[in-house]
Amino acid sequence: MKFCVINHYNDDSAIQTVSTGISAIGQSLCFGGNKVEHRGILGVSEDLDWWKENLKDQSYDAVIITSAYVKRCYEILKVFRDADSNLRTIVFADGVYGRLDWDAVPEKKPILYNILKDYTDIILTNSFNNQSYYREWFGNKVICPGFPVNIKSIKKFYNFGTTINKQSNKVWSGYWCYRPHHDILVILKLLQNLGLEPIVAGLGMTEYAEQYQSTFKDLELDSVELVKAVTPREFLIKILSQCNLATYFTTRASLGRTAAECAVVGIPCIGTRDFFQQRLWPDLSMNWVNLNEIKATIKLLQESPGFRKDACNKARERLQEFEPKRFAKRLVLALMEG
Repeated sequence: MKFCVINHYNDDSAIQTVSTGISAIGQSLCFGGNKVEHRGILGVSEDLDWWKENLKDQSYDAVIITSAYVKRCYEILKVFRDADSNLRTIVFADGVYGRLDWDAVPEKKPILYNILKDYTDIILTNSFNNQSYYREWFGNKVICPGFPVNIKSIKKFYNFGTTINKQSNKVWSGYWCYRPHHDILVILKLLQNLGLEPIVAGLGMTEYAEQYQSTFKDLELDSVELVKAVTPREFLIKILSQCNLATYFTTRASLGRTAAECAVVGIPCIGTRDFFQQRLWPDLSMNWVNLNEIKATIKLLQESPGFRKDACNKARERLQEFEPKRFAKRLVLALMEG
């Protein structure tokens, strides 16, 4: 099969551990023996005449495009369809403009709706919220494939298959988005009151570092450790291997890798009912922040070694279906037959 994957930029990098976004979809297809050409919307590829000229000598089975640049996405898909009416067109609809009702950019809504209605065979989304939302409009066009997980690349950083530090007080609390969010702060306070020591990574931490520190001080969050969000993969695995468990509440599907990496390292992950979290840790998943439920789940993990071990073992078993080659085979079937 021959695919054209259109992202923000050209991206031919190999999967590291749990790659996310449209680049991961394109990279994973390569593991199945497919031919994949990566193109970037920004730069020369932004010129529609360039697309028209270069499509003359191409014969793709399918094109997968990000919805992040909505108007350009619409125009490029139209060029592809005009060149080949039998071409499978797939839109990756997670990200900044991934929701039809994105309030911050209401002018994008009708454009994206028309893309998905008129020019799209398959809609990819890994967001639990987006999936149910899109299916109200587009039914079986919507599929939720997940992401490939290169387990081997994590194994080299950590002894795969073990559950360690059950007596540790450290808790990985994932990534924040720029400014501290009230619901996350409430969770951190709960964890601290339970005698635990949360570790968090802040996106945009350089810009908002003082605000983070001031917020921690005001709320007397003395036990919270703040680390940079953009860290080498081996550093993140090292952090996870020091923790007792993880709590990760976010609506951002692209950051669902935390639940997958916890499954490999062998620590339970309590979090939002999103793709990897729901698939790997169903008994530890909840719709959003419920402090009583979080507290009860932590207590269960602490007091029931059998429950903890069973949850970790099942998460690791379920993760195998996202091994790159198996994932690629399943993804191709979904994209071409869905």
